Amino acid sequence: MKQVPQISATEAASMVKDGDIILGGGFGMTGNPVHLLHALTATKTKGLTFIGNNVGEPNLGGGKLLLNGQIKKMIGSFLQVILMRLKQRKTEPWNTSFCHRAL
Repeated sequence: MKQVPQISATEAASMVKDGDIILGGGFGMTGNPVHLLHALTATKTKGLTFIGNNVGEPNLGGGKLLLNGQIKKMIGSFLQVILMRLKQRKTEPWNTSFCHRAL
């Protein structure tokens, strides 16, 4: 059987550069690359575009990257959910034009 080398989420996150596009798998939060996205929050990487069915929840997955200001653009099916929840918490990490484009 062929052995496939594996790297840690931290090692993978260190390979992501400013301005990269990230495609996240999963449906809802099931199957989302949460560990990789959380490892990215520990880096100084910014200007990311995140594409996924669910872009995260506040302080989880893509939502954590959004709160950190590391995401320039999010494309996903459930973006309104995260923006509504962040607004309920009176957290506004986005600018007005981003919010209107997203909704």
